[in-house]
Amino acid sequence: MDISYPTAFDDGDGKLLDAANRYLLHFEQGQRPPTHVGWSVSMYDPQGYYVPNAIDRYNLASWMPLKLNADGSLDIYIQSASPGADQEANWLPAPASGAFNLTVRDFWPQEAMLDGSYKLPPVKKVH
Repeated sequence: MDISYPTAFDDGDGKLLDAANRYLLHFEQGQRPPTHVGWSVSMYDPQGYYVPNAIDRYNLASWMPLKLNADGSLDIYIQSASPGADQEANWLPAPASGAFNLTVRDFWPQEAMLDGSYKLPPVKKVH
C-alpha cells in the first residue's frame, strides 16, 4: 500500500468535531505516524473539500518546520483563532463554526500502521 488515510470525525470523547471548539492532536516523542516517507494532517468539510482559511494552510506535514515541545513531543492546534505566534507553525486553521473531519495521510506506511498495531492519538477538545 502506498498511502493510508485514517480519518477522524469525532474527538476522543466520541463527540463530532465542531469548529466552534479548540482541539489538540498530541504525538508523544517517537509516536508520530510510522511511515517510510512522511505524513500529513488535513481538514475537510462534510462534503469532502478543504476548509478555506485566512492563511491558506490546508494541511500540516512532517516535512514542514513544525515546532516540537521541549520533550520531543508534537502538538497540532486545530482551531479557528491563532494559538499565538509561538505556536502558529503547528496551527491547522478551522472555520469559525461547523462540522469538519481530519485525515492523516501516511505516505508509504510502515507495517505498524498497516496491521493496526500503531494507534493515532485521539483528537482532544481543549477546555
